[in-house]
Amino acid sequence: MDYPEFSSRVCGRKMEQDESRKRQLNMLDTLAEYCDQNGLRYFLSGGTLLGAVRHKGFIPWDDDIDINMPRPDCERLYRLTGGKLGDYIVAEPDEDGFARGCESYRLYDFQAVVESYSGGIAKEPIYYPLFVDLFPIEGLPDGKWQTKWHYFKLVFFRKMQRAAALEHMEASNAWAHLFHILAYFPAKLMGYRNWSKWVQRIALKYKFDDQKYVGVMTAPVHTTEEKIRKREYLETVEVPFEGRFFHAPGNYDCYLRQLYGNYMEMPPAEKRQSHHRFNIYWRKSKW
Repeated sequence: MDYPEFSSRVCGRKMEQDESRKRQLNMLDTLAEYCDQNGLRYFLSGGTLLGAVRHKGFIPWDDDIDINMPRPDCERLYRLTGGKLGDYIVAEPDEDGFARGCESYRLYDFQAVVESYSGGIAKEPIYYPLFVDLFPIEGLPDGKWQTKWHYFKLVFFRKMQRAAALEHMEASNAWAHLFHILAYFPAKLMGYRNWSKWVQRIALKYKFDDQKYVGVMTAPVHTTEEKIRKREYLETVEVPFEGRFFHAPGNYDCYLRQLYGNYMEMPPAEKRQSHHRFNIYWRKSKW
């Protein structure tokens, strides 16, 4: 598919937060309706699920939507839609042309342009469409140390993949910057696309349908704490989010405690802020 340009040249009026949230909710509504009509499983996840349980909507300082889907359902979603879901684009991992080091599926809104300053030490922003992450839920091994090793390998290959994609040695801290300096040449030698293939190969090692435990492997924040019992996870319950109801894991309490501890307790005031640094604009001309 030929994608339109995403740069400062196509940025129109800046969106207010309520406008960008409404765009993302429209994407979520479209996805949820399609999944229910076609027997596809999806679940609110991460901060989106936390917001649903604690705030019945967005966390006040949050600015995105995260969805988990079993890997077989992600693959079926892409096959059924052919990459087009209503007004939105469904992209496979690392095949969208915008993200650097994105191993999840994504649902894109091409009418909204994100200007991101989250690249670390790089001064120039990058531009891409507004999106909802669709994180594949993978099968995981039973053993604790097997699971740790499995995630360790994937995290290492993801870091090498990102190093291969960097143009300005971006990093969020000094240690990450040092790693990128040391890894830059071997990462470039192997090539971004090869690292991406290795990431997917590791994530797919344990089949979702065959394992007792499952978890997301390609989310950028959490690792082994994502591991959860599949049977209880798939016992879907409904939770409120911004005046609607969406699917959540049956064992969401266990899932949220593993990720956030006492998740119903509000964090200190100084931590009530987004970890993202971006602006969102309306696209000047309709795609």
